[in-house]
Amino acid sequence: MRRFFALAAAGLAFAAPAQSAAIFDITGNTHSAQFVLPTSPTAIFPEELGDPTIFGMDGTAIIDGLLNDVHFHFYYNDGTPLAVGGFDLASLDMLLVLSPTGPQLFTGTVFNPTFINAEFDTTDYYEPSWTYHIKVTVTPDASAVPEPASWAMMIGGFALAGGALRGRRQAWGQRVA
Repeated sequence: MRRFFALAAAGLAFAAPAQSAAIFDITGNTHSAQFVLPTSPTAIFPEELGDPTIFGMDGTAIIDGLLNDVHFHFYYNDGTPLAVGGFDLASLDMLLVLSPTGPQLFTGTVFNPTFINAEFDTTDYYEPSWTYHIKVTVTPDASAVPEPASWAMMIGGFALAGGALRGRRQAWGQRVA
């Protein structure tokens, strides 16, 4: 029985709940990009930027069909003339910066952002001749529906429990007889 609980505890250590994600799809007249970020990311440097209207993070994106290491800046838009909203996507591999302006793509603060669904057409902040169609889709947290790994672990747990009980019953029958 102790083995069963040890195996069950080990199985729980490997089970990870599904997390929601923000899927970004950018199509433009010069460049395209796709990337996925956590819905509520940990902003890595609002303090370092010295600007309370920006949060940054590192990641990867597919730009023009190629996987790139990128750095993101997302901008807060409070409606003031200098608040641009939108984001920057800087590719370290292609030496390319995409800077679509537009609505703010998150709720909360730059220290605790949560991405929202959005779809809009816009131009580039630095290159106004570059146009983009941006779609951000936030997938819901699917933790209420067990993942296949969770089902397999549950069925395996029942099998182990049944095997342990069956072995115990046979051992009990041998002792009595």
